[in-house]
Amino acid sequence: MCERLGKQLLPKSRKTYSLSRITDKKLMRLYMDEKVYWHGLNMVPGLGTLTYNRLIDHFKTAKCVWEAGTTELQAFFGKKNNIIAQLLIWRKQYNLEEAYNQLKKLDISILTSIEEDYPFNLRNIYAYPPVLYYRGSIKSIAKQSLAIVGSRKSTSNGQQVAEKIAFELAQAGFVIVSGMARGIDSYAHRGAIRSGGETVAVLGCGLDIIYPPENKKLMDLISSNGVVISEFPPGIKPEAKNFPRRNRLISGLSKGVIVVEAAEKSGSLITADLALQQGRDVFAVPGSILSPYSKGTNYLIKQGAKLVQDANDILEEYGLPVKKEVTKKIAHLNPVEKTILNLFSSGEISLEEIIKKSRIKPEIVISQLSILEIKGIIKQLPGQRYINIL
Repeated sequence: MCERLGKQLLPKSRKTYSLSRITDKKLMRLYMDEKVYWHGLNMVPGLGTLTYNRLIDHFKTAKCVWEAGTTELQAFFGKKNNIIAQLLIWRKQYNLEEAYNQLKKLDISILTSIEEDYPFNLRNIYAYPPVLYYRGSIKSIAKQSLAIVGSRKSTSNGQQVAEKIAFELAQAGFVIVSGMARGIDSYAHRGAIRSGGETVAVLGCGLDIIYPPENKKLMDLISSNGVVISEFPPGIKPEAKNFPRRNRLISGLSKGVIVVEAAEKSGSLITADLALQQGRDVFAVPGSILSPYSKGTNYLIKQGAKLVQDANDILEEYGLPVKKEVTKKIAHLNPVEKTILNLFSSGEISLEEIIKKSRIKPEIVISQLSILEIKGIIKQLPGQRYINIL
């Protein structure tokens, strides 16, 4: 069965993978069931992405890799190889079914590199991930996208610029990709959501870990307006070593990378460098020569990155129609959000007034106000007062 499935998936080369090649219904069920093996292999200690991909190329399916005997593995790796020992030990002690059921409980889905939804751009980067974990609409990652990245310790000006550019590019049809970090990343996601567009968050940890923790509501919004993805399985913490790997996916998914604010030595410059290595475009927003957060972006411009002042500079670069005036488009509001928003007049309103007039539970009001603020519809003022900013 492994050989039959492998031949249909890999008639010539790995780049021709397509589930449409599986014409036998029994084989299709086998492939969908074998995602458990893809997840199992992804958990093997010391098994890197390059080796994982080579194993799939050789054995054709993850199930065949998992069930390969010692002689077969030695023929592939050589007789003395630590990965063989790790794989043999791991598959004896690892409960595949239990691990896969845990993913379902966490509402986490798997996309493998042989599926048609796996983006072409990503499959063609160095050391592409064989498995992606996701929440939301996986179709979002296959669409035309642009990345917006920048400093975690961003200025209010940088945050406004990131949100504005993301808003306008999302309205022009681009999916906005970023890393859901504090600062510029978060505002880029919010701009896309506020426009009613789609956004992709790439994490440097498992999807069961919310990092940073204050972005829980934002993560939920991204899942509803796009997708949150990671190559790291559940349980992997946001360690420093994970973020360069995360950054290569941010640039790899995107047509180009826009850097809004960056210090001299920052992860955003690493992302820009990876983008150049992957043949992607690099854009940078200029800033004051006195600001430490502009040294990185000004350096990129000196090195040849296209200077960006607004979304039109990017649209012009791709020969797309320039938008003279961007009309605000609000994502669909739920009934509770509409009830709360209808209480706003042209002036300010207090939290106490909203709770009293809406007759909605205080905890629900507070939660919905936070969401309306993230969407850019209202703004919180001092003293628990709010104002409609549209």
